[in-house]
Amino acid sequence: MSRANLTEGPIGPTLYRMSLPMVMGIVAILVFNFVDAYYVSLLGTEYLAAISFTFPATFALMSLNLGLGTANSTLVAIELGAGREREARQMATYSIVIAVVLVFCAAGVGIAVIDPMFRLLGADSTGLVLIHDYLDIWYLGVGVLTVPMLCNSAMRASGDTRTPSIIMAMSALINGILDPFLIFGIGPFPRMEMQGAALSSVLSWWIAGAVALITIHRKQILDLSRPSYAVVTDCWRRLIKIALPIVGSNMLNPLALGVVTALVAQFGVAAVAATGVGMRLEPILIIAVMGLATCIPPFVGQNLGAGRLERINQAMRLSLRFALVWQGGLALVLYLAAPWIAGLFGQAEQAIEIIRLFLSILPLSYGFLAWVLLGGAQFNGLRMPNKGLLLNGGRLFVLYIPFAYWGSQWNGIEGLYMGCALANVLAGCVAWGWIRHTNKQLLLRMDASMSGV
Repeated sequence: MSRANLTEGPIGPTLYRMSLPMVMGIVAILVFNFVDAYYVSLLGTEYLAAISFTFPATFALMSLNLGLGTANSTLVAIELGAGREREARQMATYSIVIAVVLVFCAAGVGIAVIDPMFRLLGADSTGLVLIHDYLDIWYLGVGVLTVPMLCNSAMRASGDTRTPSIIMAMSALINGILDPFLIFGIGPFPRMEMQGAALSSVLSWWIAGAVALITIHRKQILDLSRPSYAVVTDCWRRLIKIALPIVGSNMLNPLALGVVTALVAQFGVAAVAATGVGMRLEPILIIAVMGLATCIPPFVGQNLGAGRLERINQAMRLSLRFALVWQGGLALVLYLAAPWIAGLFGQAEQAIEIIRLFLSILPLSYGFLAWVLLGGAQFNGLRMPNKGLLLNGGRLFVLYIPFAYWGSQWNGIEGLYMGCALANVLAGCVAWGWIRHTNKQLLLRMDASMSGV
């Protein structure tokens, strides 16, 4: 298996080299998701509200995929850092199999609960019809997305972030090209509206999955030898042990977003539509940190396997400093550009104003939200996913939802956004302290080991 050695060399340039391709790949995906929302918004406010309602549900399945991929990346990286390449190939291979099965099962549950779940979130009968149009197709295809995501995580564990970013960008490009043809029925294509938006995503996943499988086979990451039952079950046991807390942490996000969406729904359809746009913009606004957080688990994993714990501490110090400075500068730019950006999506004056409020308030807290993301990424790389679960769960259910509710009671939709921002700031401070404490303990254990204590 060809791989980059992440246990040697300057840390800053290594993280930059790993993160930049991932940022570009994630940008491509998020931009085309943004384009999805734009095309759907042209159909009308009801359509935009419907796809906004689906965001917590689609994010839940995405979170399951991401959690399995992160666990896979961590375990493969640890094996590579310790010099066990055969075990790394086995882990990469058998992780894909179980992940596909788990995601298809979760999608089946999702289809079964569409009506009760979205009625609970506040969707009316018209909205439910549009939600079904989208999710009935999306759920049936999301299991295919698991293949490229798990393949990409294995490549990242080996230090290759360029190839996964190319595959991600290719999938997003295909999705973006198909969107207008299938949504509006351009040329020989039928007008499918919400169904077309979902189908374009599924078709792009099929193509990306085929390309990803061919790629990891050529890179000799797959292990196609006949496995023993003991090896397969051991790989699955280790994957699930780490993946469950990661998936649990990721699944809390759409659950909390669902609660916040229900809070927003009391302010009308325009508020739901506008907040949905803001939620889709949020990942784009923290894209640099997302790219960095994606690279932290393999970096930490390889150095943990090699016993280079001091490099983990240095990497986190650099990452936290970068996140706060970068997001602070971006928040200032967004505050100035918020009216223009809001005008791109608002079809009514009320929606424009709500999007402007979102972009003027929430980004001020994204530097602290970045600390939470980076802390969770480090804990996952250290095989401490329960800490990441506790950190994210505390942010969402001890701070984010209560503060959103209190803010909405105090000052409407603007107060809700202010409550969410304050929750991010407080959670970020907790994450910063926990990261420092964890790394201090790691270095103390390393010094004790070296001294023979």
